[in-house]
Amino acid sequence: MNQKICINADLAPVYYNPISEHDDIAKRQELGSLGLKEFIVVVNIDVQSYGIMNKFIQKKFQINPKLPQWRTIAIAALKSKVTLLKSLLSIGTAKKVKNSLDNTEYAVIGNFFSFTGIFDPITVKILQSISGIRFIEEVMYATNDGNTLELLSEPSSVNQINKRSENSSETFTTYEKRADGIFFQRYAPWALSRISSSSLPSPIYPYGNGYTFKNGGDGVVVYVIDSGINIDHQEFQGRASFGPNIAFNSDGKLTEDNYDYMGHGTAVASMVGGVTFGAAKKAKIISYKIAAYGLGVAVNTMIQAINDINNIISTANDGRIASLAVCSYITTTVSPAWDLAVTQFTEMGYIYVASAGNNRADACNKSPISSLNSISVGSTDSSDGYQSTTNFGRCVDIYAPGVNVYTADYKTNYKTIMGTGTSYSAPLVAGICALILGDQPTLNLTQIKSVLLQISAKNVLKSTLENSVNVLAQVPLA
Repeated sequence: MNQKICINADLAPVYYNPISEHDDIAKRQELGSLGLKEFIVVVNIDVQSYGIMNKFIQKKFQINPKLPQWRTIAIAALKSKVTLLKSLLSIGTAKKVKNSLDNTEYAVIGNFFSFTGIFDPITVKILQSISGIRFIEEVMYATNDGNTLELLSEPSSVNQINKRSENSSETFTTYEKRADGIFFQRYAPWALSRISSSSLPSPIYPYGNGYTFKNGGDGVVVYVIDSGINIDHQEFQGRASFGPNIAFNSDGKLTEDNYDYMGHGTAVASMVGGVTFGAAKKAKIISYKIAAYGLGVAVNTMIQAINDINNIISTANDGRIASLAVCSYITTTVSPAWDLAVTQFTEMGYIYVASAGNNRADACNKSPISSLNSISVGSTDSSDGYQSTTNFGRCVDIYAPGVNVYTADYKTNYKTIMGTGTSYSAPLVAGICALILGDQPTLNLTQIKSVLLQISAKNVLKSTLENSVNVLAQVPLA
């Protein structure tokens, strides 16, 4: 667990984190040999007062996080803190400390404000004493451990359906339109069949009795915060695109382009909106790449992604009616900074869907689930049992299929892989959220959670998990 160090009530608290197998161990050891650590500094800012005092806005002007001036003023306030810190450093302060402040990452997400840096103990003590510093958190790393992907060998009926469109301009449809705006996918993989049936269908595996849905999430944009996406896979039919790529190595360089070289991001994206495997078959999917093969994912990277997506959504003019984000990376312990960032993202009116994790442990001890401001999703199998390793507890909002589910391959443009883990149940629920937002685009987190629970199948899951809901996700049909 985090160790909170607070010398007295006037100093900002510092959270140190023990090294874990998911860290960039080489980087931490290199910094440690120099007596340095990497931190996120979370700051309190009165944006209204700072804006008036520094003549960004007039006294009578009421600023709020939705206005573009909010970010401008907040960044200026953060820069003033960094400038103050620099002025307090001694001449002998390590060059890495000064360089890190010259290249700091600023984040403004609603009322969450932060910057990053590499500090020695003296610099940390100086920071603690600066007015307005909320807390200082040593950077920890996130993981998607416990999820598996397995390529299906040929021939696979799903592979054959997809293969017919490979290397051609042909697009194929897996579903048909029925009366009153209802669509039906006859040969639906079991996971989709299960979330459109209140009781366990028979047969169910590998195919159930079809998938019935409304609107397909048309007009909704889903950000997949992951390892990139093979946007050329036939599953996406041109609805997937590249967004930012911040999967930098310890030297600050990109080691991969925007495509997916791990498989995880493509699999997640196709569960959201693939034409065969996805819940929201008309939603647009945008990749936000935070992970590259062989590299860890730092929490400050996750916060930067949320910061960017928040800014992109707030300034978007592409005709979308709603936006949400899904991410299957979580920490092994609580990160107050990440929790606050997600909380403020949802306070802005946006939806963040998170996997519960695969440690058979209490999800309340993981971020961002511990914030209680994401939609946290556990995993089930084709017999309505809980996945044997799914995380659980009061912080998990809902469960969805995630064991041996079909999804898209990242190495080809048509093949199928099989995935297991909460990484694949979470995007199904993200897809359901897109369906809901397709009809009710102004719903906030609390409201969409209420709808999810209202339409869910209750008390159908076999056995029990400690302090956990017995709730299986379902698609809206009314």
